[in-house]
Amino acid sequence: MYKFLSVFRPERGLRSDKPGAVVITPGAMGILRECPLFRSLNEIELSEIAALCHEESYEAQQTIFTQGESAERFYVISEGTVALIRSANIGDAVIPVRITTELVKSGEICGWSALFSSHVYTASAICQTPTRVIAIAGPRLRPILAQFSSLSYKVTRNLAEVLASRIAQAYQAMEYRL
Repeated sequence: MYKFLSVFRPERGLRSDKPGAVVITPGAMGILRECPLFRSLNEIELSEIAALCHEESYEAQQTIFTQGESAERFYVISEGTVALIRSANIGDAVIPVRITTELVKSGEICGWSALFSSHVYTASAICQTPTRVIAIAGPRLRPILAQFSSLSYKVTRNLAEVLASRIAQAYQAMEYRL
């Protein structure tokens, strides 16, 4: 049985007994609930995740994170469109190439590398439109996933589905580009 401290009230959003926790609006809870990474979680599990969240806003063309940076947070897009761009060098001439591997929209995630310790972002995330995101700190979520194996299994299974789709889309983007 879970021993979480968060309490979700649909009319008021999330209130947490945890020090430093932020209030998450009912709209943000709805986005988390529909997000592929969290869609199989029950309300108690989802409330625990939401207690780790805060919302951020970005302008069009603003970078959320850059490929190669230490991955500390991952993001659920609540509004707007974000391009995931992979940079690479091709051939001996070291020709730099930037490939947009995916456009991430409302309810989808980016920055999944933050779910794993000692990892870096595998692409850059650049806003294509004004964008609002729900940011979740990987270092705060990892201990919860380690403690609750059922929750960890659900999130990991859902992440595997997201990544399988992303790999297929990245291959298509590379084939189109080359």
